[in-house]
Amino acid sequence: DGQGPSFLIGDKWGIELYRGSPTMLDYRMALLAQQGDIAIVQQRSQPFEAYLEEYFGARAPTVLEGAANGVPPVAKQCRTVSALRERLLPCLEEFGTLTLRSYLTTGHDWRLAKSLGDSIGVPVHVYGPAPRIGRRANDKLWFWRLVRKVVGTQGVAPTFHAFGPAAAAAQVARIHATGREVIVKVPSSAGGSGNLRLAQKVLNGLRLGQIRTMIIGRLRAAGWAGAYPILVGVWESGVVQSPSAQVFVPLKEDGGPIVKGLFEQHVTGAEGEFTGAVPAQLPPFIHDKMRSEAEALATVLQALGYFGWCSFDAILREDGALHWIECKGRWSG
Repeated sequence: DGQGPSFLIGDKWGIELYRGSPTMLDYRMALLAQQGDIAIVQQRSQPFEAYLEEYFGARAPTVLEGAANGVPPVAKQCRTVSALRERLLPCLEEFGTLTLRSYLTTGHDWRLAKSLGDSIGVPVHVYGPAPRIGRRANDKLWFWRLVRKVVGTQGVAPTFHAFGPAAAAAQVARIHATGREVIVKVPSSAGGSGNLRLAQKVLNGLRLGQIRTMIIGRLRAAGWAGAYPILVGVWESGVVQSPSAQVFVPLKEDGGPIVKGLFEQHVTGAEGEFTGAVPAQLPPFIHDKMRSEAEALATVLQALGYFGWCSFDAILREDGALHWIECKGRWSG
């Protein structure tokens, strides 16, 4: 983390099924601004920027807009579109450094940092994980395997890899035969996108070929590009709470991971779309267990080279079981 200003990037590029349409959420990183910082969005909102100036005063960032008719990610635009790149270089020359802070750090951020730094021979920092560990942390199947190794098999719901459409259909049918509902997920999607919940009545009487056609058709309609494996698992019943642990993972030399807080997620709809969170009210035993397990999971991420903010999502069943669902390897909370 450099001592100069920050360049704040809030788009969601890097999350599978993200179609790239501009939203007000692109401004989310602007709320972290300090005086002299720069933020970039895909599409500017003058009324919202006026609000930021009124609320933050001198802390309000300078806001840049992505290239006209440009294709996300904006980090790539800043590297390849001269009009945007030239807005950053004077700041870098003045302060001798710059720190990129992205909602979700990807290889595009690292390439932008290298390109800017090489152009005038000064360091440009990236406040986030390296691309490979960042992708793994955001992969639901990779996280499921991590939980099994760190916490144990009791820490996750029954979950399976499907490496093709026939395997996915067979696994769906197998779970359906036990009388439980099924969830199919695109492993690197977020916010409920790419979640396909299959109730018993939907699957009753269907042959394997029909199940296969339905799964592939509905996932492709959501924007899935056809990459495998996909996740097939049990949609758990008896869920009483959906807590998450907000965690900061520092560099190893700066100490161990810090669990900043536990929050209860609000989800809606059949696919469990995330709609917000509040501080969690958990039984003391579950509270302590969740903090301890979250710290253990984050310690492994740190050992693998992860740096920055992340959150671990879980569910609490009425029988007291705590099952971890996914890691969000990005700014949150």
